[in-house]
Amino acid sequence: MVWINFDHFLWLAEQGAKKLDTTAKPIYQSAYKQLSDAYELAAKDARETGGLDEPDRSNYLDWLKEEYQQQRVALAAMTFAVLERTVRLHMRSMLSWTGNRREAPPQSLDKIIVEYQSRFGISVKGLSHYDAVREVVLARNAALHTEGLPSEDYMQQTGKRCLDELGSLNLSPELLDAFVEELKRFVTELGREMSLATRRSKAN
Repeated sequence: MVWINFDHFLWLAEQGAKKLDTTAKPIYQSAYKQLSDAYELAAKDARETGGLDEPDRSNYLDWLKEEYQQQRVALAAMTFAVLERTVRLHMRSMLSWTGNRREAPPQSLDKIIVEYQSRFGISVKGLSHYDAVREVVLARNAALHTEGLPSEDYMQQTGKRCLDELGSLNLSPELLDAFVEELKRFVTELGREMSLATRRSKAN
């Protein structure tokens, strides 16, 4: 059955929002639980082992804490990459539904944003929660190239929500939930704007 009033862009937006819930979140949640459980077990063993002298026990517990923090930084870097790729591919998929589908949409976020503006008059940077998109992109770029330390661009162009107590780029389950909800609203609004833009084009 073909729906006469089926709106491809609203449907694509719905699918993009679902992917954020079904990829980045469960991947992160599963790995986060594994890391947390392993850390708690190792720390419990260290506290309960009778043969360790107190200085050695304390040093080992400090080392476990540092290891756990660095493991979470690595997990955050992977999660930033999944979030960034999911949103960017969604934005490219919207463009691929218009014009000549044999011509692949641009790859970089900046060029994608330019194409939305030039072809459809859509200011991507003016959409709700674009700041979340920008923060995820810059966190991803920095995390992959600086071993989890924030870049100058990240520090100057974002709300710096991803910095942990040691100044590393990191995530908590609560922060990830917030980002996912904001990114879902962003892709939903982008879908609405594309739907309106193509309707105006057809009317003209």
